[in-house]
Amino acid sequence: MFYTIKDFYDVIDESANFGDSEGWDNTGVLIGSGKNKVKAALVALDVTPDVIAEAKRLNANLIITHHPVIFPYLNSIDSDSPIYELIASNIGVISAHTNLDKSDFGVNTTLAKALNLTGIKPLQIAENPGFARIGELAEPMQPNQFALFVKERLMASSVKYTQGSEISHVVVCGGSGGELWRQARLAGAHALVTSEVKHHQLLEAKTAGFTLVDAGHYATEVTAMASLCDTLSKRLPKAKIALAQSQSDPAQYVYTERNDLLNGI
Repeated sequence: MFYTIKDFYDVIDESANFGDSEGWDNTGVLIGSGKNKVKAALVALDVTPDVIAEAKRLNANLIITHHPVIFPYLNSIDSDSPIYELIASNIGVISAHTNLDKSDFGVNTTLAKALNLTGIKPLQIAENPGFARIGELAEPMQPNQFALFVKERLMASSVKYTQGSEISHVVVCGGSGGELWRQARLAGAHALVTSEVKHHQLLEAKTAGFTLVDAGHYATEVTAMASLCDTLSKRLPKAKIALAQSQSDPAQYVYTERNDLLNGI
């Protein structure tokens, strides 16, 4: 039995409505046709050369991603680009981005659950409608303890944070959400977990005595891919669906003491 790309699209659409995508976003079937039959599918945060190679090894002709493979638009397609390789290899792509961010089954709910938060609910604010989630820790933590907890739970390579007060309520926003720290504090949270936090946001949060945790874009979003893969597998039980093992954080980190660096000069 073969499922079609539209079958996969419809399952995603039921739990993360593509109509809820932001106007600036690019989601849906971005490469291929809904009528195309799917031999096997691969779920990944991004389309990368490694993910495409893995799809080929698995004989998968559909890749489902969070980040759009085409964004925001294209003027040309270079023969060395992943998009060219996908088309040449007859591999379709569905991308679920801001619709998956907002979904109760998507990125931010999954992130909140990864941190063992309870009482999870949307953070309703005009600046970020439907994205962020707020919840409560099982037990209060000090900021340094919480930062380490976030690093371990998300298996993040690196975490940076500001020192606030004891933490019991937490707001999460996968991807870039540093601008939300004030709204998180007004909502009664003692910490915000997000990524791509700007320097002035760290300064402001520190001055205000609020814990702002930057765990990296990849780490705050990749956990949702396993959840998405599991949902698809349950709804399409006869489909061959795999979570990409080749996906990884594109950033690399140096771990050394400052004195070690200075000794090498």
